[in-house]
Amino acid sequence: MERDLVGEEWSDILPHIEDDIRIGAFKMGPYCYFCDQRCFVHLTDDVPEHILRAYGTSTIVATCSGGQAFEKAKVGYCYADIKVARRQNNLAAFFEAVGTYAFEMREV
Repeated sequence: MERDLVGEEWSDILPHIEDDIRIGAFKMGPYCYFCDQRCFVHLTDDVPEHILRAYGTSTIVATCSGGQAFEKAKVGYCYADIKVARRQNNLAAFFEAVGTYAFEMREV
């Protein structure tokens, strides 16, 4: 069952997780701390560079709401942000290619 960390629950658990991170005890295992599932996905090459830098040496991100809220608070980004950034990059590349092609067609 996924932990929905909003309001009081979030403020109660965050200091404990931060303490665990500070002493190195909070490690990503095969199951997510927040949903007890394997909700992680790998950061891939199409993730914008500024997001990869924000995640540092981490190679996985959580997809559950609790994990995303935690990452958003600690890193500034989460899985939902990565999906939006990928979509924007793909659209920008598409329009750049279409614009170049349309320009070439006009010259012919």
